[in-house]
Amino acid sequence: MPVLIEGVISNPYTLVVVALSLAGAFAFITFLRGTLSGLKQLTTINENAEELEHFRTYAIWGVALMAFWFALWETIRVVLAFVQGEPMPPGLWVAAIFAAGTVIYLLKLAFGKGGGGGGHH
Repeated sequence: MPVLIEGVISNPYTLVVVALSLAGAFAFITFLRGTLSGLKQLTTINENAEELEHFRTYAIWGVALMAFWFALWETIRVVLAFVQGEPMPPGLWVAAIFAAGTVIYLLKLAFGKGGGGGGHH
């Protein structure tokens, strides 16, 4: 713990790393909540499709949040490398484009049902 406190005081960038790590962990827990909770209904062949949709939504939001925090992390790295005049790490742009594409795809999957925007049909 003293190493963390010393790191935050000497370099505020460490605080950003810790905050994004906690946000990513929260997103992973959201994903697990949807995935693991839905396994019971899936394995028992439950006929209630509305419950499965609820669990699927949690899983999709968990993955979308993880991709969002990853894209934000990569954006911060690009901006800091540009401001400090350091060379860009290899593969950085590919990772950022992949993360942004994943977020767009998952949000479209979550809300793009039949063009209605996720309402009951």
